[in-house]
Amino acid sequence: MAKLMHENAFLQWCGKNSIIVYVVHFSIVQGTRGILVRLLPLPMEILGWIVFVVAVLIVLAVGKICERHFMFAFGK
Repeated sequence: MAKLMHENAFLQWCGKNSIIVYVVHFSIVQGTRGILVRLLPLPMEILGWIVFVVAVLIVLAVGKICERHFMFAFGK
């Protein structure tokens, strides 16, 4: 997972524009948390880890999609 994140051009662009990523990541985490709280009646400690993993997978998927189809929008 770390290798995928390190080699992803979209995430490298995000590293240069961290405030945008912070806002998007916060939105993804809050949305994911809102959905999973309703679907999975688990303790918050376990739910927190699940939200973290799901948010990372969403960011990787969005990164791959942007890297393949929308890099022109990120100055490449």
